[in-house]
Amino acid sequence: MEADMVFISTASDIHCYNIRRVSAYLKKFGYKVKIIFLPQPFANRYGAKVLEQMVDLCKGSKLVGISFMSNYWYNSKQIIKALRESSPETLVIGGGPHPTTNPEQCLEEMDFICIGEGDDTLLELLTRVVKGIKDYSGIINLVYKQNGKIFRNQSGKFEKIELIGTPDYDLEDHYILFKGKIIPMTYRLFRCFYGEVYATQMAFGCPFTCSFCIHNIINKQFKYQHRMRPIKNVLSELQEIYKKFPFFRELRIDDDTFFFYSKEELEEFRDGYVKVMGLPIYVTGGQPMVIREEKLKPMVEAGMYRLRMGIQSGSSKIQKLYQRNYPNWRILEACKIINKFKDRVRASYDIITDNPWETDEDKLATLILAMDIPHPYSLSVFSLAFFPNTDIHKQALEDGKISKDYDVLSKHYSGMENNYLNLMYSVVEKPYIPRKFKEFLLKKSVRESVFAPLIKHGLKFFRLLLNRMGLTVQLFSYIKRLDLVRVKFSIEKFVYDYKYYYSSRGQILGGKPYSQ
Repeated sequence: MEADMVFISTASDIHCYNIRRVSAYLKKFGYKVKIIFLPQPFANRYGAKVLEQMVDLCKGSKLVGISFMSNYWYNSKQIIKALRESSPETLVIGGGPHPTTNPEQCLEEMDFICIGEGDDTLLELLTRVVKGIKDYSGIINLVYKQNGKIFRNQSGKFEKIELIGTPDYDLEDHYILFKGKIIPMTYRLFRCFYGEVYATQMAFGCPFTCSFCIHNIINKQFKYQHRMRPIKNVLSELQEIYKKFPFFRELRIDDDTFFFYSKEELEEFRDGYVKVMGLPIYVTGGQPMVIREEKLKPMVEAGMYRLRMGIQSGSSKIQKLYQRNYPNWRILEACKIINKFKDRVRASYDIITDNPWETDEDKLATLILAMDIPHPYSLSVFSLAFFPNTDIHKQALEDGKISKDYDVLSKHYSGMENNYLNLMYSVVEKPYIPRKFKEFLLKKSVRESVFAPLIKHGLKFFRLLLNRMGLTVQLFSYIKRLDLVRVKFSIEKFVYDYKYYYSSRGQILGGKPYSQ
């Protein structure tokens, strides 16, 4: 089927809520849309055969849209180059975090850039392209290049939140990269690639401006505001999805900040959710300043079993750098509120490490804060990535923490350095390891002793063992349920991706420091 528009995703998974959301919006107005999912590690490039298949699937389309984060810029350039060489008349638009924050760079390769939200932007642009109209003025959030000159239209936010319906899950119009080939999406492939967790968003934007985040740019430059979907709108989507894909076993709400809904709205969600879906819920958008017991309660009653909250650092100096200016007592207060529901809710907290401004004292402050958090909980530790044009990226250049020649796009936030203090996070989060032993390992005299290299190797092995156990537990859960389709797929994908995702060498070596 030839399509009016083709979306291409370079993301490592196929959840892709925003692509699916905009695709469904375009289909409402009668346009034919394809989605091509090209999941693979960001540091790996596409092969010639894959690009050839991708180009063939795009033939006849009026517009090709590529959405990507900064780490996937080089993969996206491959796609654009292949399209240009085979179909130079094809118009290409970029969207997502990197094009939004770096439109000028992206316009060196693309025809258009969508800044921020693209529902009405793409609808109006596609309408004009289909009609052969080459006047793109007045299309909100559009930046484009014409006759060698860049034009930037007025920016704005998508106001019609109540019109957001069920995202595009029409599998017959979707394609997936698997084992070096792009093949039509099937129910089986979708079930295996997507997983058992349905991911959606209930709110858009974020009221905070953390210096390392894309909202740092969006909120300051484009004045976007935090907006929340009507509860009835969300419940309608969930009911439709669960009817279509009854294999889902969990709901994940992927809002950047979730708990701005009122207590009454969350109670409305609880009452409706248990009727239309009733699955366990994982909320990823916890934030210390908005955690309240009266808001957690209805979500726990609805089925929330896991809550993720960003902490990032326990050092007041680094908190200020991150523009997250609230003290540790407030963070611990939020953790204690979450811990009141410990019998039903698993808490997960985000930490950022590999910060070139951090001293050992700053790192220790975060580790000590982590030890003060009431168990049970787990930590997700990320390596600081300087996304272009964020405040922290500009500060790093100004302070000489990175050079102008440093390629920030080649650094992934999962590439944590395997230094002594980073490896301690795997120990700190474990409730069965005595606190006194953790404190002993953190002593300067121990960290600088002749035994430190041996301890470090032990910590590396412990971390690797935990990762392997996680994979084994997931595979065993499929075996236990006699889900042979998933068992076969998981083994196939593990073998194919081993070099990039799971290699012992990669996990032992870890990421490289900025100084290298």
